[in-house]
Amino acid sequence: MFLRKIDELTRPDHVLLDTSSDCYYFADYPGGNRPENLQNPIYSLIHNLKKKPNRRNTASWRYKIEAIQRCSAMIIRYFERAGNIDKYSFVPIPPSKNKSNPLYDPRLVHVLEGVKERLPECDIRDLLSLTSDMVASHRTRIRPTIDELYQNYRLDRSQLFGIRENIILFDDMITLGAHFQAAKRKILDSKEDAKVMGIFISRCVQPE
Repeated sequence: MFLRKIDELTRPDHVLLDTSSDCYYFADYPGGNRPENLQNPIYSLIHNLKKKPNRRNTASWRYKIEAIQRCSAMIIRYFERAGNIDKYSFVPIPPSKNKSNPLYDPRLVHVLEGVKERLPECDIRDLLSLTSDMVASHRTRIRPTIDELYQNYRLDRSQLFGIRENIILFDDMITLGAHFQAAKRKILDSKEDAKVMGIFISRCVQPE
């Protein structure tokens, strides 16, 4: 899969992004509840990646591990070709549960750790966390606003020491773009000279 930019043709699917948003994705994720989605490999990949931690001791947990490995491999392939991973710091966008919750899922950190095993120059900064739990975006029609997300994000200033000028916000999927915009604003509050971009495994494409 190739890394593609969200441009003037695809930005209307992500209405909270503006023209200054520098975001990239590997694949389209089919939104909606259509039966054919179950046969889509990206739908299956993201579904398996999001398996909750309370499924750890079940037979299906291996599918989450495989999904993490596949996502790591996408990033590795791109940056092996680009040869410039040492110019970026990766910041995972927080999941819907805060770190004190037993259902907190560090899947994005695990994806990036898989990248670092192959590309040691990969710089991972677990910079952002939630002050309180939120309902996962894919489970509700009432989505939090950029301001609500921004207020709920906590920034660990100790993680800013030595962080690179170019910061990649990383997530498994972008829908409207609120999480990216809120996380970007939170980072720029403390490091205004940073260049913040986004890389996503998939972008959600809603049915017409």
